[in-house]
Amino acid sequence: MQLSIIIVNYNVKYFLEQCLRSVLDQHYPNLEYIVVDAGSTDGSVELLRRYEYCFAKLIVEPDKGQSDGLNKGFRFATGEILTWVNSDDMLAPLSLKRAAMAIRATGADLVAGTCKRVRGDGELLYKHHAALPALRPEPLALHGPLNWSNGWEKGDYFFQPEVFFTRSIWERAGGYLKTHLFWAMDWELWLRCALAGASIVRIPDILGVSREHAAQKTTADEMYLWQIVGILGEYDDLLAALETKAEAA
Repeated sequence: MQLSIIIVNYNVKYFLEQCLRSVLDQHYPNLEYIVVDAGSTDGSVELLRRYEYCFAKLIVEPDKGQSDGLNKGFRFATGEILTWVNSDDMLAPLSLKRAAMAIRATGADLVAGTCKRVRGDGELLYKHHAALPALRPEPLALHGPLNWSNGWEKGDYFFQPEVFFTRSIWERAGGYLKTHLFWAMDWELWLRCALAGASIVRIPDILGVSREHAAQKTTADEMYLWQIVGILGEYDDLLAALETKAEAA
C-alpha cells in the first residue's frame, strides 16, 4: 500500500534531520514523501535541498500557519494511507510497515499505536497508549476517547505522530485541516472522522515519537485550551442534537 507522509517545518533545523531520517531509514518501498517549509531562515531550507532527491515534492513558500502548510502538502498526496509529522517529532522504526499491515488486515480507517514522549535531547519520558482495545477495530466514537471532558483531557488521547489514516476517511471527513486552527487541528480532524463513520484500531507497536521541548507551540497551554473552547463551540449544536437523538433511540 502506498503511504504519503507530509512533513511540515518552520525554523526547526535543530531537529529536522532526525525527523527526515526517521522516515527515510525505514526504506518503505512505496513511499510518497512530501515536505513543506514555510520559508525558514535558520538553515532548514538548505538542509532540505540536500535531501530533495528523496522527496516526491518539496514546497518552500510562506503559509498562513501549520494547517495551511499541511493542506498544501495533502493536495499533492496520492497515497492510500496518509499522515503528517511535525519536524520536531519522528516516526518510530518500522512504523510505516506496521501501520500498513494493520489497515490492510483489519480494514480500519485509522490506526493508532503507542507513542514515545521524549525530551528535546531524546531522553525517554514515558510511553503513551491510547484508551482503546488492542487489535480490535471499533467505531471512532464521540463518547469515547474523543470526548474532551471524559476522555481526551484525562489522557485518553492519541499523539498525532502515532496515527495513520486512509485516504477514504480523509476525503469523507472533508479532505482538509481547518486553517484557523493553530492548535488541536488533529483533534478537530478526528472529530470529523468520527462524524464520517470512521473505524479505528489500536496496535501495541510504537509508531510515533513526540518531542517535548521549550520552543514547541503546544507548551502554550492557555492558548491551546482557548482553541479547544472554540472548537467545542463550533460543534456544540451538532453534538447536542446527536445526544438528544441517542437518548430518544
